[in-house]
Amino acid sequence: SGDVVGPTFIDNEPVNLSSTFPDGNGRYGKGTEYHIFNLAANTFQLHYFRLTNQFHDMGALKKKVFERMNVEYTAVMRRFSSQGWVSMWDRSKPSVWLTAYCIRIFEQVAFQDWEDFIYIDPEVFGHAVMWLLNFQNSEGAFVEASDVDTPLHYAMRSSMYASNYSAHAALTAHVLIAMDAAAPLLTGHIKVAISSLPFIV
Repeated sequence: SGDVVGPTFIDNEPVNLSSTFPDGNGRYGKGTEYHIFNLAANTFQLHYFRLTNQFHDMGALKKKVFERMNVEYTAVMRRFSSQGWVSMWDRSKPSVWLTAYCIRIFEQVAFQDWEDFIYIDPEVFGHAVMWLLNFQNSEGAFVEASDVDTPLHYAMRSSMYASNYSAHAALTAHVLIAMDAAAPLLTGHIKVAISSLPFIV
């Protein structure tokens, strides 16, 4: 397909963690992180096909990919609270890192031309952003919701009790990038609230 990074849709099938890491590293993927990875991988591949003018020539593969994306999206939303947070497991605590990661991927999925194939409710973005704002401290940094919830992206492990400002830098950047991506999809008082944040326009 002209891709210089790696093969796309191996064996004419949707992407998943196992096919991406055939040596076995992805064989035991579980939890919300696993499902959002699968959703992201298929979404990025579709955008690649779209931007290289191959999307309309995908034939039956396009239907299979969107069907798989809907399955993965449903699996993520199973652990999406009405308050706006996402958890790794059914009974695990909310995660700031995972919630921000999910809305970053959802923004990529919510491509207007694909709404007949997969639809992301705009309220998902609003609820998530409002929940995330609760974890911005007085210095402007974002901190994790819990010190005990695992797994987290280790580089973004940001203790709510840490006094070192640099300990929050990675997670803060991650959340701000997610909010910036979601900003055009927000409406009303939520859009006003997020517009006051640094670097969000």
